[in-house]
Order: sequence, then structure tokens, then C-alpha cells
Amino acid sequence: MICSLYIFLFVLLNLGNSMNNEYELLLPVNTSNTPSIYWGILYICIGILEMGFILIVLNGYVKEKLKRKGILIFSILFVLFVLIAIVTAVSEFGIYLTQKMLFPINEQWRVLSFGKYFTRLDSLSVLQLLSMAFIRICLFMYIVSSFFKNRKFILIVGYLCLTIGLLIPWSVSDFLSFIKSAYLLSIFLFLFFFMIVFYVVEKKQKGVHHLDRK
Repeated sequence: MICSLYIFLFVLLNLGNSMNNEYELLLPVNTSNTPSIYWGILYICIGILEMGFILIVLNGYVKEKLKRKGILIFSILFVLFVLIAIVTAVSEFGIYLTQKMLFPINEQWRVLSFGKYFTRLDSLSVLQLLSMAFIRICLFMYIVSSFFKNRKFILIVGYLCLTIGLLIPWSVSDFLSFIKSAYLLSIFLFLFFFMIVFYVVEKKQKGVHHLDRK
């Protein structure tokens, strides 16, 4: 239900603002230096690795194995959501103004209007951000607890740590600086090595099964 709410708000926002977008603002594509391009590639790789990590973990706990067609559809939808969010923000505000915004999605909701009376819908941005955060937190807690036998205790500890983390008096700028400088790089390295280890273990298991059949 929460996922459906997020998709509905996402579609409503992008369709509502599509008439006011100036797509010529997307060009030229490369307006930054080389390090910025590398960081952009890193951000995209983190999203792809997170998606692969979630699919690998969920595939081990669902009753029916995920089919390749379902994984392919999910991957395409994920990439489309990312591209649509980037394209609509840049085509609406321009690349330079978008870079200066802390939360472009809030500004997109602020300029959205339907007719004369339905304006100033920026309060819905909070609902969209909360639904997205709720989905990510639930998936994270489920994945972490799946590695332990006493799942209830791990969930209690996890939510307690999350609550304590929310009480830390961080400013928005300090939090975003921590995300960019420490969290993103560490999560990228973790997911990257996890995928390598998973690939090696999967290959070894297939080799053992192949030898057993012989």
C-alpha cells in the first residue's frame, strides 16, 4: 500500500509538471569536471548494487524463486524512475539551479498546480519522502534481521538504534555532508565486495553440483 502511494505521488508530480518542462535545459549533457562525472557514476552504481542486493536476499526467502522476466521488469522500472526524476528536475529548473537545491522534489511540488485553485501542493512532498523512507527502512530491517535467528530481538534493537539516531541534533548540511563523504562510499564498497563474494560462491556451488551429477 505504501509503495502504491509512492508510485501514485511520483506519477502525479511528473505528469503535472511535464507541461511546464523545458527539455532544452538538458543540453549540454556534460557541464562539470571529470571528478563530478565519476561521483555521478558512483551514485548510479550504488542504486544498481542496492537493487541487486535486495533481489538476492529476497530471492532466498520467497517461496517461489524470482524469474528472470520479473527481475528484468523490476530493473527497467527502477532505471526509468531514476531517469524520470533526474530529467524532470533538470528540465524544470536547469542543471545549475538543481545542483544548489537540497531537496529538488520539494521545489517541484511547490510549483505544481492543477487549474486555478489547486496550487501550493508542496506539503505532498513530505508524504512522498516519508513513503520512500518507510519502504527503504522496512526493506533494510527485513534484510538485516534475516541474517539472524532471533529476528524479533534484532528488529527491536534496529528500531531502537534508528530512534536514537533520529534524536542526534544534526543540521541538514552536516547530514548531507556525512552522506556524501562517508556513507555513500562505504555502502558502495560493501555492496561491491558482497556482489563479488556472492558471484564466486555461486560459481563454486554450480561447479560442485555439476561434478556431483557426473
